Amino acid sequence: MVKNGAITLFHYDESAEEYKYAFSLPASILLRRSGEADVSGITNNNSTVIRIFTSEQLEMSSGDYVMVGICSKLDKENALQISSVTDNRRGSPRVQHWRIDCGE
Repeated sequence: MVKNGAITLFHYDESAEEYKYAFSLPASILLRRSGEADVSGITNNNSTVIRIFTSEQLEMSSGDYVMVGICSKLDKENALQISSVTDNRRGSPRVQHWRIDCGE
């Protein structure tokens, strides 16, 4: 996978009860745009898949926010909320990565 952008992650700090800057890193960002027709019209099924190529431990979880690009402040209106995180740090160091799935 090619790194085609950068992301900034904001992780929820339970003790402060707020989202705090966690890290900014280069990433592979794939925007999936789709829709599904049903009796009420078209339902939006858009999602974003982000891969961060690193063998390091990263602190993130469902419910955290990702901003595409490098920034210092969280803007929830323009941020993507994480729906799942997958640790794929196995195998060759070249392909070890974290996968982040975000819904819209």
